[in-house]
Amino acid sequence: MVITLRIFVRYFARVRELVDIESENIEILPKATLGGLVKHIGEKYSIDMGELPLFFSVNHEYSDMGKVLCEGDEVAIMYPPSGG
Repeated sequence: MVITLRIFVRYFARVRELVDIESENIEILPKATLGGLVKHIGEKYSIDMGELPLFFSVNHEYSDMGKVLCEGDEVAIMYPPSGG
């Protein structure tokens, strides 16, 4: 039996358009990082996440790809705002 963690992911702006959903729960292995989760999402939806200028937060705090995720974390994947 493999133990997994459940992470709630919210997508915003262009990323939401690419994945065609607003949010989802994703199961990951313990000690997974934000970078690992982003890679998983990119593979799941066939998106080169490294090509997009994205911002990430974990539990409403901006985070880098090395952040280790925990059960119940909320991850937001955001595209930078634009305007003039």
